[in-house]
Amino acid sequence: GCHQLAEVPQQPPPEATPRYTDEQLQRAIRDELLAALGPRVSAPLPAPAPPVQPMQFVIHNQVESNVNQRTVNAPAPAAAPQKVDRREAPNPLTHWLSSPTNRICLYSAVGLSLYILQGHLQYKWRTAEAQRRLDANLFARLAQMAR
Repeated sequence: GCHQLAEVPQQPPPEATPRYTDEQLQRAIRDELLAALGPRVSAPLPAPAPPVQPMQFVIHNQVESNVNQRTVNAPAPAAAPQKVDRREAPNPLTHWLSSPTNRICLYSAVGLSLYILQGHLQYKWRTAEAQRRLDANLFARLAQMAR
C-alpha cells in the first residue's frame, strides 16, 4: 500500500492572529453558550462580582471583678450545761476500737487464740482416745503395767 501523508495546514504568523482581551473572550463565550442553549436559559448569567475585602473586627475584652468580704468576730453563745447520759459517756473501749489498726490487732489476737485453743483441744481428744483404746485392749494394758 501507498501511504500518503496528509498535509498539516500551516498556522499564520503570530502577527496575523488578532489579540483579544479576557473580557472580550468571556463575553464571546457567554454569547455562544446562550445561543447554543437557546430558550432553556431565561436570563443571561450575571457578571462575576469583584472580590469582597474581608471585614476587620476589633474586640476589646475587659474583665472586672469585685469581692467584698466581712468577718465579724462575735463571742460564741454560752453553751447550756448538758447532762451526761450514761449511754453517751465516752467509753474507753469504744474509743480504742474506733481505730482500724487496733481492730485488726484485736481480731488477729482473737483468731490466733482460737487456733491455739483448737490445737490444744484436738491434742487432748487424741490422747484420751488413745488411752481409751489401750484400756479396751487387754494385751496393751498388761504391756503398759509391765513398764
